[in-house]
Amino acid sequence: MKLKKITGIVLAFAMTLSSVNLAMAELVDGILIEESDMPQLENMRDNTVVYPVEGGNIYFDPDNGDIIDADFSVTAANIPEQINGVAVKRIFNGFYKCYNLKTLSIPNTISEIGGYQFYGCHSLETINVDPSSPYFLSVDNVLYTKDMTGLIRYAPKKPDSSFAVPESVTTVYGEAFEGCDNLTTVILHDNITKFEEGVFSGCEGLTTIKIPKGLSELGGGIFQGCKNLKSIEIPGNIKTSIFREFALCTGLETAVIHKGMTSLGTYFFTDCTSLRTIAVPDTVTELDDSVFENCSDLTVHCVKGSYIDNPEWFTYYKDNKLVQINVNFVYDYDDFMKNYSSAQPSAPKTSDIKDNTIKVLLNNSALSFTQPPVIENGTTLVPMRAIFEAMGASVDWNGETQTVTSVKDSTTISLTLNKNTATVNGKDISLAVPAKLVNGSTMVPLRFVSESLGAEVNWDGASKTVTIKG
Repeated sequence: MKLKKITGIVLAFAMTLSSVNLAMAELVDGILIEESDMPQLENMRDNTVVYPVEGGNIYFDPDNGDIIDADFSVTAANIPEQINGVAVKRIFNGFYKCYNLKTLSIPNTISEIGGYQFYGCHSLETINVDPSSPYFLSVDNVLYTKDMTGLIRYAPKKPDSSFAVPESVTTVYGEAFEGCDNLTTVILHDNITKFEEGVFSGCEGLTTIKIPKGLSELGGGIFQGCKNLKSIEIPGNIKTSIFREFALCTGLETAVIHKGMTSLGTYFFTDCTSLRTIAVPDTVTELDDSVFENCSDLTVHCVKGSYIDNPEWFTYYKDNKLVQINVNFVYDYDDFMKNYSSAQPSAPKTSDIKDNTIKVLLNNSALSFTQPPVIENGTTLVPMRAIFEAMGASVDWNGETQTVTSVKDSTTISLTLNKNTATVNGKDISLAVPAKLVNGSTMVPLRFVSESLGAEVNWDGASKTVTIKG
């Protein structure tokens, strides 16, 4: 089996050109080569350990405790806590372009997962994290940092068409949503302060998005290849950009840039072949002559006498012919924007999202919760007090031991936060996912609690509904 080679962080989305198909090739040291010809990793050492998993092997560096690579053929990677007696500590370039990977299981020993680790893992549908991990968390097959301030990877094969980023998230890691073709709507809140590169690259189903007001910079290639994105509005809090932010967004028709932005990065709108109109403010003082390349039917609205009032920015060569972009000069950008902005399609709101809330019915009556239920590693967790009291059980919380005790008739249940063993009438019962805190609420495993109290539990995945009878 061939290994893949990665030189630093090679962002494939930054190197994709409309005339080059990178699906089965990769740039290595500046040279485009086919996967079948891939050399082995430069940093492979004599003591690299080959560890078999489903569909192939993963490769482990015992000196640093790193998963450094995996075969393209791997379909399921259940990473152990130790390999040959050495703790597995990091995923370092481990699953880049593992197209066939469907299931990933992360042990509690892994303390570091950088961005860009799962680029090209478009078959990924299940992300499991050891519940005792102090570093990471999987909620409904979305990988987060433990405190849920960082969103690392959304499983591309999740069937949902919409997703609202939790309000606890402040950083979205590189390529977190890369290749998530099923998503048409993603709701982003203004608590987000950082986007790393390529966050939404290749999300071909995405139609609209609202850029958070908490950001000051757009990461490179952030929306590259979002072919169905129709319009974009860049708020004034965005000051700078890097490169290829909207390149290859071939369905993009209109764009608004508000006052405050100072630079448009290299190839910013390159190959946006449907782009017809864009408004650029006079605060922009830096841009590259590649910004509007291959936008042949575009009209740029800009302020007469501003930095962008320069013919250099509105011409490019194609097939050895000079192409001229249309320009409409305005004299008062604020006045112009009053009519221009109101004519643009509105960004999605949370209310536009398809309802993906997990519903719980007890004897055909819907239960309401202050903290919505979550799914972690296939286990539905619900607020402790609400479920126990709804089922007619008493609830006693011991803050010192972080233990909840519930009694109903002759049944006594005891659960301790982050402990994988509960007791029912003094008998130890193993839990796939322990009780835990989520956004300040103590959450308990719904099926375990309900069945321990004598109820019958059923799950309807299509409607995301839990039905409890008893």
